[in-house]
Amino acid sequence: MDHYPGPVTLRSDGIEVVLPAVERGLLQLAAVDDSREFFDAYIDALWRVLRDDSCYPLLDEGIAGLVDAAVQEGLFDPSSIGRLRGRQVTAAQEFMARLPTFPLARLDEIIDIRDELQRPLRTFRAEMVRIASGMTFDAVRPEFVEEAREVWVERVVPALDELDELVEERRLRRQFSAHAGAALPGAIGGLVTGVVTGETIFAGGVGVTAAVAGTSLAIVEGRRRVGAEIKRRPFFFLYRTEELLSARTA
Repeated sequence: MDHYPGPVTLRSDGIEVVLPAVERGLLQLAAVDDSREFFDAYIDALWRVLRDDSCYPLLDEGIAGLVDAAVQEGLFDPSSIGRLRGRQVTAAQEFMARLPTFPLARLDEIIDIRDELQRPLRTFRAEMVRIASGMTFDAVRPEFVEEAREVWVERVVPALDELDELVEERRLRRQFSAHAGAALPGAIGGLVTGVVTGETIFAGGVGVTAAVAGTSLAIVEGRRRVGAEIKRRPFFFLYRTEELLSARTA
C-alpha cells in the first residue's frame, strides 16, 4: 500500500500533530491521488486500507457510516480479520477516551507512555482480542458504541476498581513495612543493652529482633506479590496510563 509522502507534506497540510507517531513508525497514512477528484480518490484510498488485513481500521463516525452503508448495500465485504481488528482498535479507542486525562494528552506524551508500558500493552492487546471476538456488532455499525459502553461498565470498570484496591493494599503494606523497619533499631538496642548489662533482656531482645525482622520481610514479600499481581491484570495498561497522564498534567 502506498503511504503519505512524509513530514514536509504533513506540515503543509496542517496535520503536524501526528508527526511524532509517523516518525516513530507507529502510524502510516494512506496516499490520496491528488490528480483526481478528491472524493473519488479518497474513497479509493479508503477501500485499499480496509482491504489490507495488516491494518487496524479506526474510523470516525462519518466515515464509519459511509462504510456501513457500503457493506449493507453489498458494495464492500470486509474480511473476517478486518472486522475483528476494527472491533479491537475501536473498542480500545472507546475505553481510552473514557480515561479522564486521555483526551487532553499530547501525542508525544502518549507515545512516551506507550514506550514505558510495553509489557502491560501486550497484555491489554490480548484482552482486546478476547473482547472483540465476543462482540456482536462490527465497529462501523451504530450499535457498536453502545455495546462497547456495556463492556466498559460490565468488565472494565470493575477491573479498574479492583486495581485501585490492590494499589491501596500495596501502599498500606509499604507503610506498615516502614513502621516495622523503624522498630528494628529499638529491638537491637535492647539486645545490646542486655549484652552490656548482663540482664535477662538479652534473650528477649533476640526474640523481639527476630520477630520484627521476620514480620518486616513477610510484609515486603507480600507487597512484592501484590505488585506483581497488579502488573499482570489485563487492564493495568489503562490504569497506569491514567496515572502517568495525571502526574504529567498535575
